[in-house]
Amino acid sequence: MNNTDKKKGDLKKKIVHEMDEYLIIVCYLSLVFAALTQYRRFLLAAHDIIYTNYWVAVIEALILGKVGHDRRYSSP
Repeated sequence: MNNTDKKKGDLKKKIVHEMDEYLIIVCYLSLVFAALTQYRRFLLAAHDIIYTNYWVAVIEALILGKVGHDRRYSSP
């Protein structure tokens, strides 16, 4: 195996590792934001207001997961 193939293999491993970490962060944040959304829905239901924006929790998790993941690996 020459040097170019080794660099490609290392890059592929790094990409897979970082995507795995990002996926774990996004799943965790999605669960937290979904729980907060459910709480918000219960509070608003007491006043007969319908709230079903669960997709907002997923979008927030995707964005904050990326920001958090980037900050973790950025140099000071």
